[in-house]
Amino acid sequence: MNTAVYRLLGRRLPEFLGDILFQSEVSLRRCYRAAGRSSSAMWCGRERPSDHRTGSVGHLGRTPDRRGCVRMTLSPYISGSVIDSAVALLIVDAGTAVNAMTISFFSEGAHHPATVWVSVSPTTYTHELITQAGRFSLVVLHEAQWQIAMTCGTVSGRERDKGSALDLYRSPAAFPFLAGALASTACRVRQTMPLGEHTLFVADILEADVESRSHRRHLLVGDLLGRAQ
Repeated sequence: MNTAVYRLLGRRLPEFLGDILFQSEVSLRRCYRAAGRSSSAMWCGRERPSDHRTGSVGHLGRTPDRRGCVRMTLSPYISGSVIDSAVALLIVDAGTAVNAMTISFFSEGAHHPATVWVSVSPTTYTHELITQAGRFSLVVLHEAQWQIAMTCGTVSGRERDKGSALDLYRSPAAFPFLAGALASTACRVRQTMPLGEHTLFVADILEADVESRSHRRHLLVGDLLGRAQ
């Protein structure tokens, strides 16, 4: 990602955010150590974060159970993730609607040209909008933006206008970007590949807005799982 951002903006991402679109296992371990968490938590099925907070997502209308734990129905891109990877929003403006979906299935695809891929289920509203528009914004969230990820990952855009609740602004090419995010990238679909229950969208990065002054780490799948338990 650093190479792509440098080509677009002439500057690099700071420190551990250098490969922000997809952290390698080594980079993730380093981030976990810096946050005082066990690196074994990278594997979501083995360990849950220990800082569960009772009622921390009560604003979403969920009620704690008898043990004081909040139960939520998370997006399968979060609850079904095997590796504790970074979390992002996939934002699509199809002209008639702006929708945002929480995802963890994404990565940088190539440096030259700067390319990313995202994997989306054909059953989702976002898949329908990407197919219509042929473009999307990929927004990488930081650790304090977990509420945004929760909101956009627990309800379908067919049922609620999620775009209107976000602090969005327009890029020079009129892509919807999220204020305060670690990175917002404008992507144009180059190739579509069906992968059984998912579709892989390969897209060229047209422009990006990177928050280089932020020292927050990126939001991880494990952060959301901890909040939802």
